[in-house]
Amino acid sequence: MKSIFKTTILLILISSLNATGQNEIKLSELPYNISFYGDNVIHPGLKIGTSYIFKTKDKTKIRKFKGLENKWGSKLKTIDFSADLNLGFYNHPNNHLGTFLGIGVTRLRTKARKNRVLGFSFEINYLRKFYNLPTYILNENNEVERKRFSGTNEVMFVFAPTFGKNILTKKEFGGVRIFAKPSIQLISYNHSFLPNFALELGCTLNINK
Repeated sequence: MKSIFKTTILLILISSLNATGQNEIKLSELPYNISFYGDNVIHPGLKIGTSYIFKTKDKTKIRKFKGLENKWGSKLKTIDFSADLNLGFYNHPNNHLGTFLGIGVTRLRTKARKNRVLGFSFEINYLRKFYNLPTYILNENNEVERKRFSGTNEVMFVFAPTFGKNILTKKEFGGVRIFAKPSIQLISYNHSFLPNFALELGCTLNINK
């Protein structure tokens, strides 16, 4: 399991570095991603992160009907590819507290006229679960002893479609996007994987641009 985790991270990092080439990454200009994170929707948490756009494509398409072309102009779509870094947690009452750290890649398509955003992302996360209930073990003297900070270490693979809208695009605001991301997950368990689901509702802030 550890080898799969390390290999996947290495492949993502190599792909991102090759894509960025000689572009300089200015940390002060990276956006902030903040969202409500609901494990199985009902277990509340928080997810924060940032992303770096390493490739952008612009597509222009002339409308078939001249009336619409004259009124609204040509269709303009922007496609962004980004490398992501995320950190978050959630609380499953009377079970565990989950904390995770991960990286990923995202593809987002933005329609210029209505500022609607559609895309998807792939992530790999290190997930640490801390048990919420007291855990006891037998020590070397065969005495019952409470074990603190007990839990499990897991790997979480995520595929998440993204639905959003840019609501502030003026230069003085930098840019604000709201989004919803239903996340389909596979979480390691012993020698297998278990399916899981989470929901993100949040915003992306480009306040430094």
